Amino acid sequence: MKEVLHRETYLDLTKEHFWIVCLAQNNMLLLIELVSFGSSRATVVEPTEVFSFALQKKASKLIMVHNHPHGELTPSFKDKELIERMAAIGAFVKVPVIDHLIITDKKYFSFTDSGLLEKIVAESHYDLTFSQIDKMKEREKKFIKEIERLKKIVSAIAKGK
Repeated sequence: MKEVLHRETYLDLTKEHFWIVCLAQNNMLLLIELVSFGSSRATVVEPTEVFSFALQKKASKLIMVHNHPHGELTPSFKDKELIERMAAIGAFVKVPVIDHLIITDKKYFSFTDSGLLEKIVAESHYDLTFSQIDKMKEREKKFIKEIERLKKIVSAIAKGK
């Protein structure tokens, strides 16, 4: 990605750029695509733009990459919020986001290597797979069975009095 960043000389390198890296199941590179570029502090990234490329290429996995022109590698709140949303969407469309890299000329930060991706996904407020709903329905069924059992006990006690 450092080479890709240096090839972007026709674009303003004082601005943030956002790329996606699409991978096949065997990690073969399918596509590196510049999705957006913005100001020196941020860029707007729309899920439709990210996943349309991945789905068109029939990617099995996705890596998001963006630069921090100011050289700071610490992920911002917006960076964390973005990976949370994109990871949820990726899980829903079956194209998991396996990493998010923040790069500069000399170094990079990996959400996966740092453990931050796993933490963000585990604590996510998004559940586009609807697994939470399925768990709630299962608990509801158990609760209803328990109520029916207790009704029978109460009825038996009432008849015995």
